[in-house]
Amino acid sequence: MRRIGAWLGLCLGLSACLPAQDGPAPPAQGFRTAQGEITSIALFSPARASGDWVELARFAAPGEAGCRFCRFSLSAQRGGLVLQPKGGSLSLLRPSGPGRMLPKGQANGDEWWVLWVDADYRTMVVGTPSGSMGYVFNRPGGISADRRKIARDVLGWAGYDGARLLWHDG
Repeated sequence: MRRIGAWLGLCLGLSACLPAQDGPAPPAQGFRTAQGEITSIALFSPARASGDWVELARFAAPGEAGCRFCRFSLSAQRGGLVLQPKGGSLSLLRPSGPGRMLPKGQANGDEWWVLWVDADYRTMVVGTPSGSMGYVFNRPGGISADRRKIARDVLGWAGYDGARLLWHDG
């Protein structure tokens, strides 16, 4: 019996040394590194995320400027979230897991993960496990200093390179 206990203790001890990751390892060319822990919000509510949003920040390559989504609305319907950019075409984001969505037409593409949303659904941080994109979205009307700091901290914790985050709100 002692041998089984010792063997079990050794196995558990060794398993604690394995790196914990809640997603696939990102490629080197993305905006994040494999050292960051990336997780999605398990209790994300598409219904609470419905409404108008603005893009406050995104990760950009050197020389890129401006926003991609600028102003858009989200609505919970069609089995997922519909993203409607102002003046643009509809995009369906279908659920692929807790706090995870897959853009329409991407069978095995980069999932969008909701990395953080504040309790009142005023600020939302979205990224991808590969690090190919990352955004800070906010409801119209500005962001408080504490939520802005938390958004930066969440992205940093997830392994994103904060030096490449392009803020649009001045």
